Amino acid sequence: MTVCPHCRVSGGGDKQNFYNQLFVASGNAPVATNEFCQCRNGRRQNRHYDEKRRNGHLMKKYLSFLFAVMLCMTLVLGACTNTGGGDNGDKITYTKYANSTIDADDFSLVNQKKSDDNFDHNIYYRNDLKLDMGDPMVVYDDESKLFYAYGTRGGYSSIDYYTSDNLTDWTYGGVAFQAPQGSWAYRTDNIWAPDVQKIGNKYYMYFTFPGNAANGNHCQIGVAVGDSLTKFELYTGVNANGQNITLADNTFGGMENATILDPTVFEDDDGKIYMYFSYDTTKAQTAEQEGKYAEIWGVRLLDPVTWDLSTLTRLTVPGYKNLNDTGNNGKGSVEWEYWSASFTGEFRCSEGPYMIKKNGKYILTHVSNSFVDNQYNVGYAVSDSPLGEYDKPWSEEDPLANMLLGVPGNVGSANDARYKGMQTGTGHASIVDVNGEYMFAYHAHVNRDSWGVETEYSQYTDRRAGAFDYLYFTEDGTPYTNGPTWSLQRLPEAISGYKNLATGSGVTVRAETIDKAQVKYLTDNRTSRVFDSASDARFAAGTRSVEIKFDKAVSVKAVNIYNAADFNLFVSYIDQIDFGNNKGVANIYFNPAYIGSREVTSGTQQYIYPHTAFTVCLTQPVTTDRIVITISSDKDFALGEIEIL
Repeated sequence: MTVCPHCRVSGGGDKQNFYNQLFVASGNAPVATNEFCQCRNGRRQNRHYDEKRRNGHLMKKYLSFLFAVMLCMTLVLGACTNTGGGDNGDKITYTKYANSTIDADDFSLVNQKKSDDNFDHNIYYRNDLKLDMGDPMVVYDDESKLFYAYGTRGGYSSIDYYTSDNLTDWTYGGVAFQAPQGSWAYRTDNIWAPDVQKIGNKYYMYFTFPGNAANGNHCQIGVAVGDSLTKFELYTGVNANGQNITLADNTFGGMENATILDPTVFEDDDGKIYMYFSYDTTKAQTAEQEGKYAEIWGVRLLDPVTWDLSTLTRLTVPGYKNLNDTGNNGKGSVEWEYWSASFTGEFRCSEGPYMIKKNGKYILTHVSNSFVDNQYNVGYAVSDSPLGEYDKPWSEEDPLANMLLGVPGNVGSANDARYKGMQTGTGHASIVDVNGEYMFAYHAHVNRDSWGVETEYSQYTDRRAGAFDYLYFTEDGTPYTNGPTWSLQRLPEAISGYKNLATGSGVTVRAETIDKAQVKYLTDNRTSRVFDSASDARFAAGTRSVEIKFDKAVSVKAVNIYNAADFNLFVSYIDQIDFGNNKGVANIYFNPAYIGSREVTSGTQQYIYPHTAFTVCLTQPVTTDRIVITISSDKDFALGEIEIL
C-alpha cells in the first residue's frame, strides 16, 4: 500500500486508487476509468506519472524530450511546441505546459457540489434548491439588476417575494400580495401559482384562488395590480365591460362552476392580450366543455382585467399531438404526457402554461403528469395564432420531441433511475427574459430522490424549490434546453458581464474529431439529456486538441468544457488549456460529484449528470485571439460543448 506524499491518502500504487478512495468517501462507487488524485499539491507528480503511462515508459519519454529540446531552444517554463494528432488531418499546434503559468480554479474538489459553496457567484450559479417555493414566477428587472421570484408556498395565504442578483443567493422581501379579509379571494391558507406581467405602466399579478365551501371548492382566477414588483392589491374598479368590480366580486366571472387554475397572460405584438390556463374539464362550466382531463385553454382579454368568454378555446389535451390525434389506439401519440403513476383511472393533467412568441410562431409551454411525480415534465405545442390550432412536435423516431425539461424516462426506466438524486419533479416553468437571454424558472423536488415528507426538509414550506436553466431557440425558432442541471452554469451576461464568446461572430473552431462534421457540436449550445452522444463531438484515443480562434483579441475570464453525455466516452482529466503568450492552465480535473451510480443486475452502473462541465475560472482575465484545449486519453472520448466567457 502506498500513500500520496501530498494528500496522505493510501492507495494501491497509482492515481486511480487515490481518486477512488476520495470518490468512495463521498458516497459513490469507484470509477472504472482513468481517474486521478484530487489533492492540489500532488497534481504535478500525478501529471508526470500519467505522461509516463501514456508514452509507454520513461526512456521513450526522455528521448522524445531531448529531441524536442534540440529542435526548439526557446523553451519558457518548460513549454515546447507540439502538434496534436488527429485522424482527419486537421493538425493543431499549441504550447505545452508541465504546470499552470496563470492562476485558476477548476472547482473539482471531491464533494464540492454537495457541500462547498466556494465558487464565484458573480460568474456562475448552481441549482442548489434554496429558493423555497413551487410554481415559480420570476421577473428580471433591468433597472435594479435583480430577479424577483414569486410562487406557491404550501399553507400560506399570501404571495411572498424573494430577490437575487445571482440566482444562487435569495433574500426574502416580504408579502407581495394578500387578499383582504372579506374579499372574494380571501383564505386563511393557500393561494397558488402567481403570474406577473407588466402591461402598460402597471404590473399585474394573476393568481389561482383554490376555492372554498361557498363555491364548491372550485379553483378560480384572480388578479391584483401594482405600481412596482413588490406590492399588489386585489383589483377593484370598472372593467372593459363597464362592470364595477368590488372586493366581493370575482374578477374573472362567468366560470364559477368550473375548476380553472394556473393562469398566464401574454401581450402580442399588436397589443392584444390573451390568457392561458389549465381547465379541469371533469368539473366543467357547461356540458359542451366537459371532458376527462385537465387541459390547456385560452381566451382573449379585452383589457388586463376583463376576459371575452366568447373566445374561450380548447388548445391542447394531455397525451394528444393535436386535437385530431387518434394515435396509440386513440390514447394519444405523446405518451410521456400520461406517464403519471399518481393519477387514478383515466385522468390526465396539463397545467402551468406559459406563452412566448418566436419567428412568428406561438410557443405554448405546459407541464404534464402530477406535481408529486418525478416525471412532472415541461412540454410545448406550436401554433400560427394565439388561439389557433396547436400541434406538439412528435414522431415515432423522436417520441420526446416536445419535451423541453424533465425526466426523459417512464417510471422504473433506466433514465428515471439516473435522474433520481439529481433533479426530479421539474415543472411549472415560467420564462425569464434576461436582456434577450431566456431562462426557464421551474421548481424541483427538494428531496432529489422522491416526493415525500422528511424532517430534513421541514424548513421548506412546499417540498419544492426554484431552479433555472437556459431556454434556447434554433434558427427556425424551435425551443430546447440542456436541463435540468445540478452543476455550475454561467450566469446571463446582464448579470455577470460575460457572454459566451464561442458562439459569437468571427469565431473559427477546429478540432481533431473523428468526423469533421461533428466539430459544430462543440459550439451549438446543445448537449444530450438522455445519456447518449448524439449531440457530442467524438475524438479517437490519443492526444487530441480543439482550437477556438477569434478574428480579434478578446478578454477571457473562464472556460467551460462540457463532458460527454455517454459515460463510456466521458473525460476525467484535461491536459491543458493554452491561451498563447506562455499563458496556460494545466492539469484540469472533472468534479466526481457530477457522476451518479445505480444498481443493476450486473452490479453498479455509473453515469454522468447531464450538462456538466470542466469549469476553469481564471483569477485574472487574459487577452488572446486563440485558445487550444488538449486532452490525452487511452480510449475514444467525446465533448458536449465549449463556452468561453
